[in-house]
Amino acid sequence: MKQVILYVLVLMFLPLFSYAQDNSKNQSKNELEVMVGTGFGIGYAVDMMANITYTIPVRNDFKVGGGIGYDLVGAIGMVGGSVPDALSFFADFRNEKPRGKKISQVFVFDMGAYIEMEKGGSHFGGALLNPQFGWSFKFSESGNAAFDTRIYCKGTLGSINMAVLGIMIGLSF
Repeated sequence: MKQVILYVLVLMFLPLFSYAQDNSKNQSKNELEVMVGTGFGIGYAVDMMANITYTIPVRNDFKVGGGIGYDLVGAIGMVGGSVPDALSFFADFRNEKPRGKKISQVFVFDMGAYIEMEKGGSHFGGALLNPQFGWSFKFSESGNAAFDTRIYCKGTLGSINMAVLGIMIGLSF
């Protein structure tokens, strides 16, 4: 379990360190975002959600990237058992309008898969879909603060295991 977490941390920060010595124009266009928040569903609550996303611009206002997230679940599930924590891996598609202004609207769609992390081990949990809407507040040339709301759906083929309405805040640079 500790090795899995270590590998995930290395994968999350690898893009940041790979551009550390690069002084090209591409460095300012790529974006690393760290978000934390909470969410509520029917019969359970997610105590904390955390995502790290790395995106690369495709067009002026459209970015594509990938991310890793962790859901810390603390309440009792709908079926009567404990809902396991989850480690998610996802593709990120985002559109920001108007780009570069003090306040911008951000539309994001994440899709990917998650692994359920239980005390006895971990196993493939299923697919996830995560549409988001929020705002980005520019506070410096290289940094933004972000706030978004999201509908977070996780499940297997034919069933939804978790549907959560969440609120996230974070920083991007």
